[in-house]
Amino acid sequence: MNQIRFFLEHWIHEEQNKAQQVAANLKKQIIKDLIEAFAIANISFKKVNSLLLFLKKYVKNKDSISQASTLRQIYLPNIFKKHHQYLKLIFNSKPVAIIIDEITDDFFDPKYIYTEDISQKDIWQYDAIHEFANPLDELLREWEIYCGLGCDTRRP
Repeated sequence: MNQIRFFLEHWIHEEQNKAQQVAANLKKQIIKDLIEAFAIANISFKKVNSLLLFLKKYVKNKDSISQASTLRQIYLPNIFKKHHQYLKLIFNSKPVAIIIDEITDDFFDPKYIYTEDISQKDIWQYDAIHEFANPLDELLREWEIYCGLGCDTRRP
C-alpha cells in the first residue's frame, strides 16, 4: 500500500511540475508576443501600464503581463538580440545598400528609445538595449548633434 501511495504522490508531483512549466512557458510566450506586437505597431511600452487592468481581466493567465519597466529591462533585450541575430543571418556576406530619408527621424527620436523619464534627455538612460549601455564617444557626439540633446560626452 505504501508503494502505491508513494507512486501516486510522485506522479502527482511530476504532473504539477509539468503544469507549472507549461504555465511558465505560456507566460513567456504571451510577453514575447506582446512586446513584438507593441514594437511592430510602434507603441510605447508605457502604454502597457494603462492596459494592465484590461489585460488582467480578459487574459486567461492573469499574471502573465508585467509592468512596462519589467518588460523593457528583462524581456526586451532578449527579443532585441534574437532579431539582431536573425538580421545578421539574413545579411551575412550579402551586399547591403542603406538608403536614408526622414523615416530615420523616428528611430533617432528619443521618445521612441527610452527606459524611464524622457525629460532628462540624457543618452546614459538608454540602457535597455545592450548596444546603448556603453556607447562610443563617436555615437554620443552624433546623437548630440542629430537630436540636439545636449548630452555630456563624459561618462558618469
